[in-house]
Amino acid sequence: MKKLFILLSMIMFTVIVNAQNTDIINTLSSSGAFLIKEDNGSTLVSVKEISNHPAVKIGNITTSYGNSTLQVEGSLALPVTTITGTTTSYDVTSNDYTIVGNTSSDLTINLPSASDIIGRIYVIKNYSGKNVTINPASGETIDGNTSLAINTAYQFVVLQVVSSGAWIIIGGN
Repeated sequence: MKKLFILLSMIMFTVIVNAQNTDIINTLSSSGAFLIKEDNGSTLVSVKEISNHPAVKIGNITTSYGNSTLQVEGSLALPVTTITGTTTSYDVTSNDYTIVGNTSSDLTINLPSASDIIGRIYVIKNYSGKNVTINPASGETIDGNTSLAINTAYQFVVLQVVSSGAWIIIGGN
């Protein structure tokens, strides 16, 4: 319940900040879902418990709940960090998602420790064709290796933490 309250608080803050000139109406639906609606009746956010887990839908909600904890109906924007110039090293942060290496020299990308971020995903792309080396934190691995190289222009990799100290490759070219 504490997680649901925190989630609702974050969603309400985001909706209120982004609402600008729209009146926001908070209500409880007949099915027990907590709704945040625009004054024209469009539902922006809906939170409902499904199978003892909170489910959140965001966007112009016109369909029933799916089978996911988070369902977004509409576009989704995630942060992109582009590394340019003569930068030779970059430390990935919790604010990153997609990291694009477009440097004039070789680049080393240092991943954060996987110990407390199980499930986190990063997309890393080599745009320039320079050597890009991805290093996990000390003692950690990427698919069992101590580093990963993506050295071809436009090559990318999608990494996810699956357990404390273990990154895996879940996509790429």
